[in-house]
Amino acid sequence: MHRSLFLLWGPLLFACSSTIENARKATILVNGNCEMCEETIEEAVVGNDHARIEWDKQTRMAVITYDSLRTSLPNVLRRVALAGYDNELWLAPDSSYERLPHCCRYDRTGRDILPPRGDEPMNH
Repeated sequence: MHRSLFLLWGPLLFACSSTIENARKATILVNGNCEMCEETIEEAVVGNDHARIEWDKQTRMAVITYDSLRTSLPNVLRRVALAGYDNELWLAPDSSYERLPHCCRYDRTGRDILPPRGDEPMNH
C-alpha cells in the first residue's frame, strides 16, 4: 500500500520540489489587481523552465527566481509586460494591457510603477 501511494504521489512531490540551478532571486513591483492578475502574471513565466514567479496581489510584489546562466531578470519581466502588466523594468504594450479583463486593468501612469498606499482600495 505504501508503495502504491509513492507511485501516485512521488512524481508530484519531485515536480513540486524541483529547483532552479544557478538560482538568483529578486523581488520586483508588478502592477495588477486581483486573483486573475496573479494567475496571468504567473502563467506568463510558466513554460520557462529557467524561472518562476510568485505574485502577491496585496503588495503587488513578485518574487522571481531564475537561472542566471540561462535567462535574466529583464527577460523574465519582459514576458510579464507582454502579458499586460507594467513592472519596474518594462511597461506593457498598450495592446497587451487593453486585452486584460476589466477587473485586471490597474491605473497606469505611463512612467512609474507605484506601490499601493496602505489606505488605497484595490481596483476591481
